[in-house]
Amino acid sequence: MTIRNKLLAGMSILLIVMFCIAGLGMNRLTTMNRDIGASYGEMYDNVKDSQQFQIITNEIGRNLVSLMLNNPVLTQREILERLARNDQDMRKLFEDARAKYRDARQAQVTEEAIEAITRYLSYKDTIVKEVMNNRLEEAVLLRSSEGLKLQQEIQEKNDALGSYNQNSMDQVLKDGTESNRQTLHYTISLMILGLVLVLMITYWIIQSISKGLNRLSALVPRTATDTLAPIEFAEDGGRDEISQVIRLFNRLFRDLSEQRAREQEFNRKNEEEAWLKTQLNSIMLILQGRTNLKEVGERFVRQIAPLVEAVYGGFYVSDSGQPKPGMYTLVGSYAVQPGEIRSVYHLGQGLVGQCAADNRWIKLRERSAHPIRVELSPGELALGEVLIIPLAYEGNVVAVLEIGSVHPFSPRHVALLEQVTQNVGAVLNSIMGRIRVEELLRTSQILTEELQTQSEELLTQSDELRMTNEKLEEQAEALRKSEELLQQQQEELAATNEELTLKTTLLEEQVRVTKEKNIEVERANKVLEHQAVELELASRYKSEFLANMSHELRTPLNSMMILSLMLQENREGNLTEKQREYAAAIHGAGGDLLRLINDVLDLSKVEAGHMEIHVEPLEIKEIVQYVERSFMPVSVRKGVELAIRTAEALPEVINTDSQRLMQIIGNLMSNAFKFTEEGRVTFRLELSDGMWLFMIEDTGIGIPDSQQEEIFQAFRQADGTISRNFGGTGLGLSISQKLAKALGGNITVTSGVGAGSTFILWIPLIAPKAAAANRISNAQDPIFVQDESAGETGYLPDMAAPLEAAVSISAEEDNDSVTDSYLHKILIVDDDIRNVFALSVALEDAGLQVVFAENGVDALEMLNADNHGIDLVLMDIMMPRMDGYEAIRKIRRMPELSGLPIIAVTAKAMKEDQQRCMDAGASDYLTKPIDIGRLLSLLKVWLHKEE
Repeated sequence: MTIRNKLLAGMSILLIVMFCIAGLGMNRLTTMNRDIGASYGEMYDNVKDSQQFQIITNEIGRNLVSLMLNNPVLTQREILERLARNDQDMRKLFEDARAKYRDARQAQVTEEAIEAITRYLSYKDTIVKEVMNNRLEEAVLLRSSEGLKLQQEIQEKNDALGSYNQNSMDQVLKDGTESNRQTLHYTISLMILGLVLVLMITYWIIQSISKGLNRLSALVPRTATDTLAPIEFAEDGGRDEISQVIRLFNRLFRDLSEQRAREQEFNRKNEEEAWLKTQLNSIMLILQGRTNLKEVGERFVRQIAPLVEAVYGGFYVSDSGQPKPGMYTLVGSYAVQPGEIRSVYHLGQGLVGQCAADNRWIKLRERSAHPIRVELSPGELALGEVLIIPLAYEGNVVAVLEIGSVHPFSPRHVALLEQVTQNVGAVLNSIMGRIRVEELLRTSQILTEELQTQSEELLTQSDELRMTNEKLEEQAEALRKSEELLQQQQEELAATNEELTLKTTLLEEQVRVTKEKNIEVERANKVLEHQAVELELASRYKSEFLANMSHELRTPLNSMMILSLMLQENREGNLTEKQREYAAAIHGAGGDLLRLINDVLDLSKVEAGHMEIHVEPLEIKEIVQYVERSFMPVSVRKGVELAIRTAEALPEVINTDSQRLMQIIGNLMSNAFKFTEEGRVTFRLELSDGMWLFMIEDTGIGIPDSQQEEIFQAFRQADGTISRNFGGTGLGLSISQKLAKALGGNITVTSGVGAGSTFILWIPLIAPKAAAANRISNAQDPIFVQDESAGETGYLPDMAAPLEAAVSISAEEDNDSVTDSYLHKILIVDDDIRNVFALSVALEDAGLQVVFAENGVDALEMLNADNHGIDLVLMDIMMPRMDGYEAIRKIRRMPELSGLPIIAVTAKAMKEDQQRCMDAGASDYLTKPIDIGRLLSLLKVWLHKEE
């Protein structure tokens, strides 16, 4: 055989072998690439479905929370529509996931997740039903007992599904590697055969194929070491089968690398989001409950700077609540000493002021070889990046954060700064609001005191001018008599005419001076009248302010006291004794707050001269019973003896205002027990020189002589330091003294340090005939009004009276159901959902059916639609759209509802509010916080009256 034939035979054999290698490799690689692509596509879809399960579940949870909390941004209808869409999306996702099952294990873990989510959808429907039926408390309990567990179970099932997908992806990679290894084995075997044949042919054949074999052999160590980076290979570097194999491997490695990169990116984003949330929560946690801007600024900047790897920071707060706003003052710094950075910027001044004026970020970065230099101290610091960030609330910049780092801030740090600054602005605005309210209260008190001082000074000046005017009138009278005497002696005193003329001139000058002084007196009177008008205006403003404050405080206090009382009663028996004690403590704190509100209103009415005194007969034994009933439990609890002594041969009845008298005695007795740790408190009642004497003696700590007058001043206490052992506001004795003077009496005290105290209330003895007369006067002359019958609806107490003095009927005293004959329907009209919730629970426990409306307009629509089903209306007064006064008047204009009982409910406790409600057509009147026992008593009276 010739060399040419051998070469041709060798080339033919080589070609056949190469075609076999290429065919086998192409077939196996194409099949492997297709299988891996299909498997990874399915795995990606499964991972995506698992994530969608969790995303939709979380969205359902947020929408349910918004529904239970009555989200102010979304209406209830919008939230229900969102929940319906969530349900549809989840069930469609079930169908998609079930269509992708590959094996029994995938079907098992997916069905377990679907089963858990299906229970969660059923739980969602239950929550919606409870909320729609106004059973918010049951909905909240269901969420705590079942909802959170279901969410945790769904998370665990999703984690199991994710683990299955991860294992499946690992198995696909392992199978692909094994298939690749087998393909390489087959290819290497054929290559060895081809190499033997090549060695038998010519050198140039060996040289022509060695290059391709070397490239292909480079893939073997990459597969063994799991290195998925493609090898360097020009796409046009060859057209043979070996080059195609290399391209296929490179494509496979690229696909696997991209898939791994996507997984790593997904994990990185989850870690970033978790880090941001953790840091944001930690920052907001340290700011909660702070009321000092300096403390907030220091804590905030020292917390945020290390988190974003900053080397310095400054925190500037606006003075928007000051008389001359427009300045931003340094309240916190990081890594700098005081005085090293500027402490104040005006609006638009410097980068800090410009940032506040524009309400946008200012970013300074290093440029090439010219780094940024910021003045932080006598030297300079080169920084990679400086951020000046505005902190705004509702478009108003309340603070500016200046922060710098040696290196540019990372996207993670920038994202943290964006989220933190958005939330801190609201915290600062809340703190500033509380500071402004406190300053306004102090300013109001100072202005009131100044006006009272000016009024007293003007009254003093008026008395002096009146006395001067009387003297001038006396001088004018003397002048007139002198003129008459001069006329009678004119003939006799002709010789002294010139001297008399001179005296007349002097007298005329005195008259002129007198007239000028009279003009000055008139001017002074006009000034007094003007200042009296201003004082009256200030008093009215103060009354309106106190009425509004009463409303703002009583509205949340109403629901708190009702719900805490119901928890204390524990009718369902599901609370521990410790929890009942907590509820009792909350209810007691609410009562203390109500007494403080009433004390402030009492003090305001006394100072404004609006206090009314109702004189009526009061039996002496009722006073003794009141003292014994009210303070014997205190005596037993503290271990302090209570002694009651009454003089002999006393009248059986005293004519006075019983409510005000009881209030004074209660305050004095409470103080006696408060400041007596051991020994005895004695109550004595005597009659001396036409005066009733109520003496309260104690063996307590006593009062120094220098402070015995100060204790009767408002907001003053014998021990007013922050370290005092006894609480209180300092209003009790001040109000008691003013009430005693309104009753025509006085309170005196004798005491010594460590020797106890004796307070004596002096009340004048009023005859029955005098008690029957009505006498009306100003604050210096108290108002006496004959106490007639309380009327058809019962006695309504003064809304500003202390809690102990108000008429109260506890629920235990009225155990009978309010509805003796049939189920009554009560309409509650109130814009505060907390009050509606609290009253609904209380009334439903009493056997009543409750419906509610948020304002007067909705109430009228409900009454028009169901005018025969509603038996009584509880009408709140202060509401949007249509207030309670207008709603009551419109109801009374409807003939078919003219006899419908309407009980007005309001948190404004001024006396005129009661009359306005009754004038509008209300049947009765209650103030917040509502005494549930009294409410049930009124309901029983009015509902039975209708029957």
